[in-house]
Amino acid sequence: MYKFNNKLKRIDWFYKKYASTSISLEDFVLKVNESYYKYSAGLYAYRYTKDIEKCYSKMFSIINTEMNSENKHIVDIGGGTGFEYKIFKEHGVKYSEYDFIEPSSHMINEFKSYLDLNEDKKVSLHNCHLSERVPELMLMNNKVLIMNSALHHIIFIEDFLNNIKSSMNSKDLFILGHEPNNNNKYNAVMRLIQIITRAIFTSALLKRIPVIKNLFKNEAINTKRWKNINQDLISANISSREIPPIAIRRIIDYGVGHKNDIQKFLIPKDSNEGFIGVSDVSFFLGDDYKLKFYSTYRHFGDSNGNFVIEFLNKAALIFTKHFGTNYVAVWEKK
Repeated sequence: MYKFNNKLKRIDWFYKKYASTSISLEDFVLKVNESYYKYSAGLYAYRYTKDIEKCYSKMFSIINTEMNSENKHIVDIGGGTGFEYKIFKEHGVKYSEYDFIEPSSHMINEFKSYLDLNEDKKVSLHNCHLSERVPELMLMNNKVLIMNSALHHIIFIEDFLNNIKSSMNSKDLFILGHEPNNNNKYNAVMRLIQIITRAIFTSALLKRIPVIKNLFKNEAINTKRWKNINQDLISANISSREIPPIAIRRIIDYGVGHKNDIQKFLIPKDSNEGFIGVSDVSFFLGDDYKLKFYSTYRHFGDSNGNFVIEFLNKAALIFTKHFGTNYVAVWEKK
């Protein structure tokens, strides 16, 4: 189980290893995130999402009564490029107001590039963190708080979940979407099967061979992206030396544990708080919150349009519902 309120964290280890001595831990995390999204925001608008959308459709069919009882106040936390906004539109969810909260200005600009604020005047953009909106949200009833692909980016998780609890009133919903399945049910055997399958049916194995991986166009673009990120951080005296791409990923995607690549860093056990799963979220929220929906998907990982992996993911849903790499969950405050 995830170790809540643990004083020693992985981020402290990353900070001591890569950060400049002239910058604080909080600023180091902030600047790594800013530089990453500066060169990566556009990638999020074109990711493969069909299986995520299908899981959301399944979710909406389960909580249909709660969503359509009357107009909702939607609070989109870490809204990114607007995936959740599109989901609500596609499912005809009516709302009185749509709060779009996103701390990255680069991500907000991606969202604004296709959003017509004159057409949908119920949308309000907030370039800030959830904590800055809590006092106002506490006064609003009939809310749906939604996070998609965001919780695993948060390092100081206890403070954040406390803000979620403070923001919610009776009958409010909290939707957590596309989070990594770090629970024990996604086990080592399933991980091994996924690695073997992807090695056979995708180019994943070839991309691990240095001489060959540079032949892939996307890999060349990625190499330049990581180089640009490091140049920004070093020139601004944020990092003391070049940060390997995998280390940047584990700072950005802090809560992704099922890939097991964190083991490459040999972080001491007393500096590792573990990785949060759906049961840990339920535990932290407490008895006042009821888990109304939970489903996983991507048992063989992101297909990215690969028809073999896509077929295997669909087939796996029939037999092993809770062994996927990602999940969608919904809690209701009683």
